[in-house]
Amino acid sequence: MKQIYVLTSILMLFTMPLIAQTTVVTTGVSDPYRLELDGNNLYISEFNNGVISILNINLSLPTTKTNVISGLSQPMGIAIKDDFIYIAESGANKISKFDTTSSSPVSIDVVTGLNQPSGLVFVGNDLYFTELATNKISKIDVTVVSPTVTVIKTGLSYPFDIENIGTELFVAESNAGKVSKIDISTVAYTKTDLITGLSYPVALALNGTDLHIAEYSASKVSKIDVTNPTPVATDVVSSLQAPIGLVANMGSLFIAEFDGNRISKFDFPTLSTNSFNQLLDYKVYPNPSRDFISVSGLKTSENYTIYNSLGAEIMKGNISENQKVDIQSLSNDLYFLSLNNGNSFKFLKQ
Repeated sequence: MKQIYVLTSILMLFTMPLIAQTTVVTTGVSDPYRLELDGNNLYISEFNNGVISILNINLSLPTTKTNVISGLSQPMGIAIKDDFIYIAESGANKISKFDTTSSSPVSIDVVTGLNQPSGLVFVGNDLYFTELATNKISKIDVTVVSPTVTVIKTGLSYPFDIENIGTELFVAESNAGKVSKIDISTVAYTKTDLITGLSYPVALALNGTDLHIAEYSASKVSKIDVTNPTPVATDVVSSLQAPIGLVANMGSLFIAEFDGNRISKFDFPTLSTNSFNQLLDYKVYPNPSRDFISVSGLKTSENYTIYNSLGAEIMKGNISENQKVDIQSLSNDLYFLSLNNGNSFKFLKQ
């Protein structure tokens, strides 16, 4: 395998056996590193090429990517906030951004003087990021013109990537072969191990409460249920060519294969037995969402109630087929949508 850049180096209701297969989305990328989805647009950081490129995932496969911005210095993690894409430029020790609505986007420095930034994730207006050279996680408020870096946790073991649900950060600690979690609800930032014994985890992606993990040295993607206090990793797809970037929507998991210079995707299995036909008729989408959710498959309008992860009632109303429910006022967390007809769904507000 190629040497990666180092200093020293829905919600499933039941499980069933499956033969995991991937589809190649495109081979026209150079050292693809990290992925981010914005609607149908799949953004890709191309590490040695120094570009951010884009694919329309609705086009026929395989499809051709287009470079959006170039001249970057070893771009790794990417994250989307409003109309901007934020980039961890590990070679320049900084985080930059560009406006996705611009026809000729220009890179703008957000914060400099970092130590090999890698993973990025937003929690509200706070951008959390890992720094590989100093084994720590820090954050900045992106609404501030000249943001101050706040260190939240040190002493990590090569934190390659981070993800978020509610008040928890999930961290891929590559050299320790584990995923840990950090409680960001208090200034203590308590860290605990979530799962150990992984084979150099480098990328994380959430789909509902399933956390997908790219295990670089094992050439595979595994997953755990983050709601399980003692999760066990199960293989999702194997025989990959150095998986190093992941992003998921409700239907598919997209994988950046560094050695293969390609993007592939794994389509999540759907329930097929007759006993689950009614459940298949309903779907909450998009999930995760930051603004609105809808329910497809409704034959009539239904009363609904939304509960938070602690079981407290948050809001209620009435919804019909594909009508939008405004969740912009909700904090980032896991929620439950319960319909009057007896069906309930989990969704993530991000």
